[in-house]
Amino acid sequence: MIRVILLSLLAIFSPGAIHAQNFSPTDFQRVLIPVSLSVPVRGAFGSLWDTRILVRNASANPVMFAQGTLLCPFCPGGVSVIEPFQYKRYRNALGNGYPGAILHVEKKSAHNVTLSARLVNLSDGGDLGVDLPVVRESAFLQNAGSILDVPVQTNFRRLLRIYEVDANNGASFDVRLFDSNDRLIRSVTVLTTGGGVPDFPGFPHFPAYAEVELDQFLFDVTVGSIRVEITPRQPSRWWAFVSITHNVTQRVTLAYPK
Repeated sequence: MIRVILLSLLAIFSPGAIHAQNFSPTDFQRVLIPVSLSVPVRGAFGSLWDTRILVRNASANPVMFAQGTLLCPFCPGGVSVIEPFQYKRYRNALGNGYPGAILHVEKKSAHNVTLSARLVNLSDGGDLGVDLPVVRESAFLQNAGSILDVPVQTNFRRLLRIYEVDANNGASFDVRLFDSNDRLIRSVTVLTTGGGVPDFPGFPHFPAYAEVELDQFLFDVTVGSIRVEITPRQPSRWWAFVSITHNVTQRVTLAYPK
């Protein structure tokens, strides 16, 4: 019986699997979606969060598109095709519990693929959401970078999120906070975790991730804004943003490198 099942699976999947062996990461553009949920998730103060991610192929040819591996066409998030002029919602099959998502778009056609992402609080019927950056490979950072003008008002909470987009767990980053006079407030070092699982070499599903609750360092800074400086301690490709969330309305503002 087991042998029959295995033969049946091979009959179904072998042609695609053989074809998939020709895939190389260099043939695909990596794209980071920093928040990507498979189902809505509860947050603080009764909020209910969801992401709305849309993708469109503007060309007359199909484009290969996947979250994670293209070496396993029947795995969750495996090989998908966006048909010509197709416009549809994308759902991260393995989203909740992992930081964001890494998508792989066929490089030769990536310029024809448009992606948008939005974070929405479903518990507030008047919340139309906030646009999330869709970070293409050309925008990944490799050296030190800064996030400017992060407000410090006390009725908000601030969370820094760092993404190592090659899914290197244990990557270390120095995070330094400066006030509006460029005076150093605090320096901490963080390590990334949670990247790439499940994974095939070169096609991670998820970035490695670290976060810092900034409010714990702002007790003596109550006006103006701060600058957040992030420096990798080893060769890394990375990106980051700060979410600034109002404690009553739960409305979110984002600050990120530009």
